[in-house]
Amino acid sequence: MMKTVWSSIVVVALLAAGCGRSSATEQAKVGAASAESAQKNVVAITSVEQFDQYVAEGLVLVDFWATWCPPCRFMNPIIAEVAGEQTDSLKVAKVDVDNNNELAARYKVEAIPTFVLFKDGKAIDLKVGAFSKQKLLEWLDKNRG
Repeated sequence: MMKTVWSSIVVVALLAAGCGRSSATEQAKVGAASAESAQKNVVAITSVEQFDQYVAEGLVLVDFWATWCPPCRFMNPIIAEVAGEQTDSLKVAKVDVDNNNELAARYKVEAIPTFVLFKDGKAIDLKVGAFSKQKLLEWLDKNRG
């Protein structure tokens, strides 16, 4: 009798775990699809020349980051979402510091993620670390004027 009870408990636990994973997998797929769509509004900078051209006009948010950095990865979907929502008033670029040492040095990036906001080619503000979407929007709004 006890063996049957334990077998039932194990089966129920496995089913519950499987359902949880399936649901999380589906949620991850939906999240990835929307992030991929928003990511199209983010330019990956690969050279100093491309960077200088990209930040020359308008309001530009530059994300100095690295693939191995957990706070950077935390910020990726937030940055992509904001880029997708503000296509008419904000350009967004990502600079991988491992592949663009010269740009990281130019802007004295000592920790990542570092966000530099440019207006018509000039750096106007800087923010370091991970933060919420709301904090990002507040920071952008503060610097629009």
